[in-house]
Amino acid sequence: MKIYLISIIISLSFSLFSQIDKDFVLYHQTCRKAEIFFIDSNYTKCFVTYDSLFKAYDFLFPRDCFTAGQLAFKIGKDSLAVEFLKKGVPFGLNADLIFKTNPSLLISNVQKTKYWKSYLVDFSYLRQQYINRVDWKLKKQLYQMVALDQKLRIKNNKWFNRIFRKGLEKKFDIVNKRHVNFLDSVFKTKGYPGIWLTGVGDSTDIAFNNNVNLSEIFSVILYHHDGTYLKYGDFLKKEIGNGHIHPRTYAMVRDFQDRFLVKHEKDQKMYYNIWWEAKNYSEHEFEQHCQVIGCPTKQHLRQLNKVVGNEVDIFWTPFR
Repeated sequence: MKIYLISIIISLSFSLFSQIDKDFVLYHQTCRKAEIFFIDSNYTKCFVTYDSLFKAYDFLFPRDCFTAGQLAFKIGKDSLAVEFLKKGVPFGLNADLIFKTNPSLLISNVQKTKYWKSYLVDFSYLRQQYINRVDWKLKKQLYQMVALDQKLRIKNNKWFNRIFRKGLEKKFDIVNKRHVNFLDSVFKTKGYPGIWLTGVGDSTDIAFNNNVNLSEIFSVILYHHDGTYLKYGDFLKKEIGNGHIHPRTYAMVRDFQDRFLVKHEKDQKMYYNIWWEAKNYSEHEFEQHCQVIGCPTKQHLRQLNKVVGNEVDIFWTPFR
């Protein structure tokens, strides 16, 4: 009877997803629902939700497959966990990351199971799908920009340079503006070049030794250019629905502009900014605010982190 009911739920889920033409706002909202089911110890609904969601969409964010895998491992569903991790490989996930971020899994000898062996058998084929998907030339250009951005940022932030080398800040502003102009041209021709186009935070030589970062790391360029959100906010928000940017990335770009916005929009809601969160709005108001784009609240992430365990940092690693 339980299996029959689960089948009905999955069928209804497919019907729902087919009607909304793969709206990724709903995708992210559904991920939050699955996480809430797990927080409430409703594991069957949690994994049925993930399963039907992952089957309904042609593109998946690897961080969601990673989260689903962690949650399944947490309650001993090794087979299901491996299947969720395999779902993320064509989109850049290296499932070995699960053992680096959750050492306790080594004790369970997951890597010796038949389930993990099936992952190893399928990995090359699934990884090739990822390699074929990514625009490696564009990715390399963006990473070079990030490297220069970070180099100049570090120099500019040193107290000695701030006092005695005033020209560094001007140089940083010029370079940063050039980078934003390049991104602007990409936005107009391709859309936001997130994971769907440039993949995860691995190296551009196809190696995956730096798979710790599963987000669009070049968004740091947007963080460092004041007024970015005011210029691109509507565009970036629309791109959430297109599946081109994760709502957490959007939220961080949005919140990073508080230095600029505080001068103009005192009543502007943030997503993670602790001062605005604590001072101006109730927890319920923030939940409603974040739900609109499918972004988790800080409180949600803390609750999820608590049930998964202290050995896994759901809040940041590898989701920044």
